[in-house]
Amino acid sequence: MNINNILSIHKQKNPKSVAIITEKYQITYENLENYISKMTTFLYCKGVKEDAVVITLFNSELLEAIFMFAIPRMGATIFPIPINVSEESLLENINKTNALFTISDILNINSPFINSIK
Repeated sequence: MNINNILSIHKQKNPKSVAIITEKYQITYENLENYISKMTTFLYCKGVKEDAVVITLFNSELLEAIFMFAIPRMGATIFPIPINVSEESLLENINKTNALFTISDILNINSPFINSIK
């Protein structure tokens, strides 16, 4: 049983219960599942496939959490990186992991490798 199976069980039993709490948000299991489904569709449309490596750089704890569920659900691997990483370090990690996808909510990153979700 993986984390997505556990999430699905909680959603079925208590869909209105709080699944994630951040400084700004309280997300129910039902809403979390809806967000994960939308992000899974987004990733699929971006070309993410099973066995892909996806690097993430998020300012938003909520987006990080949603992608932590969505990426493995597709059979891909998530590789989170701190938002304050240098571009040199980011490129090194892209090369080291053979990541074909890097997703971020940070708009001021000037890199051709970043797919912004905003």
